[in-house]
Amino acid sequence: MIFQISNRLYQQWGIRMLDIQSARLESYESSEGAEKVVIDLLAQLLKLGNKLATTPKISLKSTMDTLHEKFPDLLPQQEILHYLLEENDSCMMSPKEYLDLYEKPFDVTLEEDLMWPVPTRLFPYS
Repeated sequence: MIFQISNRLYQQWGIRMLDIQSARLESYESSEGAEKVVIDLLAQLLKLGNKLATTPKISLKSTMDTLHEKFPDLLPQQEILHYLLEENDSCMMSPKEYLDLYEKPFDVTLEEDLMWPVPTRLFPYS
């Protein structure tokens, strides 16, 4: 399946502190594994990205300031986030593991590097 992405859903980086009072942080129990919970959470964030992408730029700041009022069903629930943070599942990476994965250079061996004798190129830029 080929996907052609014409533009990004989240075109800019922004941060907002949401002043949401939780009555009591209930423990979240999932009958599915953490992978299913993560997939559902990502789908929810993609829906939020779709809503924000269709918002006019003029009203984007006010929309971001009142995000918890306009799209409460698309924001991740605190109980689910707490569950994922406490869950020791292989699908979740710690920040150190994530940085280790993406900061290291790729170790790629080209097929040409394994051939002997080294092939000579008549036209080096082709």
